[in-house]
Amino acid sequence: MATSNVAIWQSAIDGLNKFIVEAGQDMEIQTRSLKEPNIGSVDFGETFVLKAEIIGAVDTKNKGRTIFDGSSVERVVSHTIYFEFIEGITAEDWVLYDNRRFDILDVEDIGELNGIIKLDCNERGTIDNEANKA
Repeated sequence: MATSNVAIWQSAIDGLNKFIVEAGQDMEIQTRSLKEPNIGSVDFGETFVLKAEIIGAVDTKNKGRTIFDGSSVERVVSHTIYFEFIEGITAEDWVLYDNRRFDILDVEDIGELNGIIKLDCNERGTIDNEANKA
C-alpha cells in the first residue's frame, strides 16, 4: 500500500517541529508602515512594525543558493527560517532576529498543511545600519 502525500508531509512537519523546539530562537515578523512626515516636510517615511512574535529555527545549509523573486530578479538565499504556521506571512514582510534584519524572499507552507512555514531569506545586516531602519 502506498503512503499518502499527507502522511509524508506530516512526517516532515513532525521533524521540523522537533528542530524548532530544539533550536528555536525568539524572532519577530515585521512589516513596513508609513510614518507621518516630519514637521515642515510633506514626505512620508517608512518604519518597521511588529506583525508577529515567533519561535523560529535557522538553517544556513543552503547559503548561497539563488531563487527568482516575484519580479524575476535572481536573489541569494542566506538563511532559511522555519516556524509554526501563522496565517498572512508574505514576501513583503521581514524577520528581525539577533539584532539583524532578514528580507523574506519566499514563503512556503510545508505540504500546504498549515503546520510549518519555511522562509527563504536574505540577510540585510544589523538594525544599526541606517539603510535597514525602514
